[in-house]
Amino acid sequence: MVNGGDPLYLCYWMRQSGLADLLPSLRAVYVGLSAGSMVITPSIGQDFVGWTPPTGTGGDETFGLVDFSIFPHLDHEMLPDNSMADAERWAAGMRVPPYK
Repeated sequence: MVNGGDPLYLCYWMRQSGLADLLPSLRAVYVGLSAGSMVITPSIGQDFVGWTPPTGTGGDETFGLVDFSIFPHLDHEMLPDNSMADAERWAAGMRVPPYK
């Protein structure tokens, strides 16, 4: 089970620890919550970029273990920027199919 936080920060440290390289070979169920679910997608979209890795890439790329991207916390009362209208705008700019 991989919990949330900043998706690019989580992605960076999963790579640094070697877990990212190990994931595809594991015979296990991966459960991701929030950023934990976003890191297994190909990209998160610029809307969710909040931290830049020390490598300074500035992109939104993540692991790509699945072929779609995820918009988390849709219509959550404590996250006003996660409305359906925001999700639709985010989805229109994604390079891969979105899951909302």
